[in-house]
Amino acid sequence: MKSISGQFINLILKNELGKLISGNFEFLEEENHFLFAGSSVNSLEIAEPNFERTTKEQKEQLLILSQIAEVNTNTVIITDNNDIITWVNQSFTTMTGYSFDEAIGRKPEHLLHGPGTSQKTLDYLNAQVSKGDSFNADIYNYSKSGVPYWARIKGQPIHNQNGEVTGFFALIEDITREKESQERLKESENRFRVALEKIGNVWEHDFLTGKTFFSKTNNEFWGYSENELGQGESNWWDKVHKDDFHLLLSNFKNYRRGKIDSHNEEYRIIHKNGDIKWVLDRGVVIEKDETGRPLRVVGTHTDITPIKRTEQELEQRVKQFKSLSENIPGVIYEYEYRDDGTDGLRYISPAIKRVFGITADEFWNQKYIAPADQERINEKQQHSRKTLQPFYDESEITIPGINTRWYAVHSSYSYTDQNNAKVFTGFMSDITERKSVEESLRINEEKYRSILANMKLGLLEVDNEGKITYANNSFCYMSGYSMPELIGQKSADLFLFNDSSDLEKEMWKNREKGLADAYEVETKDKNGDRKWWLVSGAPRYNDKSELVGSIGIHLDVTDQKVQEIELVESRIEAEQSAHSKEIFLANMSHEIRTPMNAIMSMANQLAKTTLEPQQEFYLETIHTASKSLLVIINDVLDLSKIDAGKLSLENIGFNLIDVLQNAMQVITHKGEEKGLDLNNFYFDGNIAKVLIGDPYRLNQILLNLMTNAVKFTEKGSVDLNCHVVTDKPNSQVIQISVKDTGIGMDESFVKHLFEKFSQEYESVSRKYGGTGLGMSICKELVEQMGGEISVESVKGVGSTISFVVEFPKGVSADMPEKVETQFSEDFLIGRKILVTDDNDLNRLVASILLLDFGATVMVAENGEIALEMISRETFDVILMDIQMPVMNGYEATKQIRKSGNDIPIIALTASAIKGEREKCLASGMNDYITKPINEEQFLKQ
Repeated sequence: MKSISGQFINLILKNELGKLISGNFEFLEEENHFLFAGSSVNSLEIAEPNFERTTKEQKEQLLILSQIAEVNTNTVIITDNNDIITWVNQSFTTMTGYSFDEAIGRKPEHLLHGPGTSQKTLDYLNAQVSKGDSFNADIYNYSKSGVPYWARIKGQPIHNQNGEVTGFFALIEDITREKESQERLKESENRFRVALEKIGNVWEHDFLTGKTFFSKTNNEFWGYSENELGQGESNWWDKVHKDDFHLLLSNFKNYRRGKIDSHNEEYRIIHKNGDIKWVLDRGVVIEKDETGRPLRVVGTHTDITPIKRTEQELEQRVKQFKSLSENIPGVIYEYEYRDDGTDGLRYISPAIKRVFGITADEFWNQKYIAPADQERINEKQQHSRKTLQPFYDESEITIPGINTRWYAVHSSYSYTDQNNAKVFTGFMSDITERKSVEESLRINEEKYRSILANMKLGLLEVDNEGKITYANNSFCYMSGYSMPELIGQKSADLFLFNDSSDLEKEMWKNREKGLADAYEVETKDKNGDRKWWLVSGAPRYNDKSELVGSIGIHLDVTDQKVQEIELVESRIEAEQSAHSKEIFLANMSHEIRTPMNAIMSMANQLAKTTLEPQQEFYLETIHTASKSLLVIINDVLDLSKIDAGKLSLENIGFNLIDVLQNAMQVITHKGEEKGLDLNNFYFDGNIAKVLIGDPYRLNQILLNLMTNAVKFTEKGSVDLNCHVVTDKPNSQVIQISVKDTGIGMDESFVKHLFEKFSQEYESVSRKYGGTGLGMSICKELVEQMGGEISVESVKGVGSTISFVVEFPKGVSADMPEKVETQFSEDFLIGRKILVTDDNDLNRLVASILLLDFGATVMVAENGEIALEMISRETFDVILMDIQMPVMNGYEATKQIRKSGNDIPIIALTASAIKGEREKCLASGMNDYITKPINEEQFLKQ
């Protein structure tokens, strides 16, 4: 037997051969016992032997059987194959009340059944008899007198030699008492189960079958159905957490060995959804075999998951509290006031040794506190005991061998325990360092008060109601009041005007928040004179860190404030003057550009005709003069933009060599006319092919510098040089120089070269012309590009003007696309265009340009006429002047758009001021052209 210990085996019960039990077999060495833990019970079918007997043998056996049955205490019934009674014993009469004669020839069911007899059981017995099979059943029968009783009937068929059923033999046992005992036991067990279910989820384990029954609530607790948990192939032990399985196995072994009759265990299970739950498993033996070994154990499963979580959280909190109490810079304690009048310490953290250098017992039992302090502490303690109000005190303690130290104690009522003791939770901390700082602050405060008292800074202190509690001598002098006149008065009533009440409220809000601030406020002194004070205010606290008022330092800034007001007024006047200047320049631009538009446009038209040489000379003179005048106008407007900070720069890709060559090409004609050498130029070969910047403004700078150089040079040369000063990975620092051999400048004038309208002598202006704005514009443009411009000049020798600018490097994709446009003479054939302008010349110029390219042109003198014409006819494009009488271009455009008409409208304006284009687009116009009209740009748009 020892050889199969630890193996899984199958056993057949000796007293019930139809049962097969499977389970684990184990030999217990120390007890010299075998332990079998069954896990399942199965039915085992055993074929009944068929003994053929002769009729004679059967009769002999029946005779013997009847003799035995006659004296049997149990009822015996013999029937034929039709279930008709052929013989009964005396016990039948005793049990049923029917005599032998009354029973013979009757069927058993006709004699014995009644209202409470199970029809299902009767059907089973009849079916078995019909099939000729044996039967076994418990049935609720009735005697002849109607008395019910429980009977256990077991029967089997009687066969002849041919195997045919000739009748049935049945044995009936009165089991009424057994049934009543079972019923009482069942009721008792049900009451027990109900009681257990109120405690937890009920389970019952049968050691014979190895099965465990679970109540419905227990199944719900595990998350499995009854079949899944109790009857499944997998034992419910599989659902126990692997780390806790040993607890169940140990209990099981102890039960089998008879060592324990009950258990109480906590372990984890795996819920069907995968959650881990904690269970309290309690069980007790309710049935044992003849050897005292358990047969059945009943118990409960109680879900203690929330309790376990609480325990874990509590354990974590305890750890946190312990860590906190041991590491914070102070001591946590609990102090109780008992009903009997005594008091004492309940708990004090170990940190007391670290904070104060003494143990808890030494702290409370020794007299380290001065008697005067102890008396005050006792009074506060009694007050807290009676009122349950918080306790706070600061005292000195003197410990032998350790310097005198300050400590603060703060406690408040927490709870009342089961003995009705009032428990306060408190915190003690070493405040020696803070007290030392406070003492230093007190000394410094006295020192600073003494200093402030003799300074020109006025010091004022007020309480929470705004009443003055202190003022130094300087403040008294500033305000005109004496100290007695100030103390107790509200500062706001004395010094502030009525319209300053909001400011006062705002300042007090800041003080309540613990904020300091500085502000200027208009005040009045004792004589009613208006003063301006610069006030730096801050909240004022007492030694308990309670807000008790405000403190402020005051400086009389009346003189500075008057100057500031005057400066503000001057700035406003300057801004108004600048605005007037801008309006003047806009009007001037409009008034000059309007006739210039006519002059330059008509000259362009004249150039298209056949002219004699002398006429071409006259026409070229007109072109030159008008372009010079336009340069002057543009210089004035550029200067205005720069002054107003409205000049914006482009940020596009360009080729610097191309810009330099274009500038040289423009001035080459003028230089050659004067016989100057312009071939001494140098362009650094390391210049990047693409740089990022504003090539148009760079060209403007170059033309200004080179035009001046040619203008002031009578012989010699004008040189243009370009060098790469620094070549960085993403940018290049470029230096461009214009050198001439002209008249040069005195050193005294060089300092003023870049000032507006500056020329060396009045005779220079008369001889060479110019407004004196060019160099100023160059300087502003270079600086706006982030560069610097400089000049070197010697009178009678020449000048060199250089500027240095850093340009980012670009790539080919940064270069703007070059678009060349050519217009045929029938470019505008079929197009109907409305020209709206109050100036006859402007209407004429625009009309001629449009007619030359085949357009149909109609004109209107103002916006009102244009609206009337648009309502009658359809136009392809409208050219709209801005400044017109009756209705200007802005208003006319808005009216057109309001009517839902989306015809293209192009603004024609003589104003070149920045912002004019944006105003036009905002009013609903599609594009913008300035006068004088550039023919190519005009036709493109």
